[in-house]
Amino acid sequence: LPKLLALVPPLASYATIFDYHTTLARAILGVWLLIMWTSAWGACTKYFLNVWVLTSQRIVDIKQCGFFSREVSSLFLSRVQDVTTEVIGVLPSLLNIGTIKVQSAGEDVEFIMHGIPRPEHMRDLILKYVSVETKSTGV
Repeated sequence: LPKLLALVPPLASYATIFDYHTTLARAILGVWLLIMWTSAWGACTKYFLNVWVLTSQRIVDIKQCGFFSREVSSLFLSRVQDVTTEVIGVLPSLLNIGTIKVQSAGEDVEFIMHGIPRPEHMRDLILKYVSVETKSTGV
């Protein structure tokens, strides 16, 4: 979404040049608005539909890949090896927003979630459930 908003100021100066009474100008404006709306909708869809679900037995990662496709991955808490948080930059540090990486046993793939508020709290919550799960399974 910030990438889309960065396009507005450079293009806004050209708005006074066009004569919107011609058919060609209206068509160009309509196509541009359609592209911008579709891009904004896609960015919002990805942002709001990418979720992690933490249950007492597993972590489920749901990633929205496009308008009509999604990828669902799950990881049993008994297989969690490491949970790492990253907060990089001044603004993320002030807003306490970061990235959480969960690494599992025997797999190269990490579960990575970006833009998480209070990532240290979330890491502690995941580790709490991991310790409860490993005690209950005896691993």
